[in-house]
Order: sequence, then structure tokens, then C-alpha cells
Amino acid sequence: MENFEEKLLDMLQKKILSDISKQELISVKYDDRIPVPENLLTEVYMSLDIAVIKKKLKERLEEEMADKIANKMITEYSNDIKLKQIMCNRELREELRSYMRGKIRKIADDVCIPEGENHDY
Repeated sequence: MENFEEKLLDMLQKKILSDISKQELISVKYDDRIPVPENLLTEVYMSLDIAVIKKKLKERLEEEMADKIANKMITEYSNDIKLKQIMCNRELREELRSYMRGKIRKIADDVCIPEGENHDY
């Protein structure tokens, strides 16, 4: 029985901790929430380094766009019979890779904003 009680106690503790982390045990009604003072929000906003935020946003968007483009290309390539034939030929496959690398570099150069240049979007 001791083993059962220990396991039960451990399981209950984990469940309670999990519920607390998901905020499922404590619920605050919308009307009872404490508002954040407007001057605090203004102060925090004014202290943000917009250049850092833009840089991180740009990096994240580039990653997401690259993933989406790659996934679309992979899907299209896997469905195209002629392309499957091309991909079986080593010379044509290398030529296609070289072509794609050049195009990706051109897109990256066109999209990238030089360091220190400030654009307000």
C-alpha cells in the first residue's frame, strides 16, 4: 500500500502543478482583473529598442518564409513526374541546385536591409 500511496501523492502533486501552470485552478473574472497603469505601459513602450525588435522580427520572418517556400517547392517537386526524371540525372540535378542557389541569393540580397539603414514600416 505504501507504494500506491506514494505514487498517488506524486501523481496528484504533478497534476496540481500542471493545472497551476496552465492557470486552470485559479480563475479571475474579467471585471475583477487589476488594470495595468497607463503610465507604466507608456514607460515600458518608450524603453523598447525598436531596432532590436525589427532585427529579430526580420530574422523570424525570413526563417518562416524560407520554410514555407522550401515546403511548397518540395511538394511541387514530389508531384511533378518530369522533375522526378530530372532529379534522377545527376548533372541536371546539380544544374538545378546551382540555378536555385543563385535565385535564392538574389532574393535574399533584394530583401535584406543593410545594417544601420533605418526603414519605418
